[in-house]
Amino acid sequence: SKANVAEGILRGDKGPKVIQELTTWQYLLRAAALCRPFRCTLYTAIMCTILTQVARVAMPNYQGDIFNALIADDRSTFSKLLTQF
Repeated sequence: SKANVAEGILRGDKGPKVIQELTTWQYLLRAAALCRPFRCTLYTAIMCTILTQVARVAMPNYQGDIFNALIADDRSTFSKLLTQF
């Protein structure tokens, strides 16, 4: 029994539609075109992600300097670094 021979085929009002295979470049361009109305939001999200990652990389260095000043009992350096932090 052939219940559903054309399973997985995209159908439109005029019958089955042939889906063309996209290259990686075509797929990327199509995704970029779909994102075009949200360009400002997308750029803001990318910039926030970059800034967050830069801060996460730099944070251990600043924290280490604060701990070193605390261990060395250097109050002026500790206060300055803590204010910058």
